[in-house]
Amino acid sequence: SSSYDGTVKMFDINRQSVVETFATYDDSEEFKGELGYGIDEGRKFWTQYMCLDPRNDDNSMFISTSMGGLIHLDLRGKSKITFDLTLSKKKINSISVHPNENAVATAGLDGEVNIWDLRKLETSRKVSPLATQRSSKSINSAFFSPSGKHLLTTT
Repeated sequence: SSSYDGTVKMFDINRQSVVETFATYDDSEEFKGELGYGIDEGRKFWTQYMCLDPRNDDNSMFISTSMGGLIHLDLRGKSKITFDLTLSKKKINSISVHPNENAVATAGLDGEVNIWDLRKLETSRKVSPLATQRSSKSINSAFFSPSGKHLLTTT
């Protein structure tokens, strides 16, 4: 789950407990060295949505933020942020990984659904979407079908 307090928690089925996987922190000295140090931008910032990344046996995840950010977190070994990019001027409401595992869709408050090339997100600081669909309303979610041939969006 992701939360307004900037944390991401996962339920460990084997241990039957909830584990905090990630948290965002401001740039206060007391948080220096923490994985999410310097990401929290104040009271208007929170982690909005998260989904597991199937490319690494679900040992990594995508996290969207209220400020239009997309963070990729690698949980293997010592956890690290693979990328932290601002992809939108407004909140990203949902993330969906294409079944081919090379693309991801984001949908958000700006009324856009964007499809991104994951390979470019991982290697470039400046990226453009492969495709964009615009709406006059906020897009609450966008999800690829199991075959990847369709993208379902909801407003």
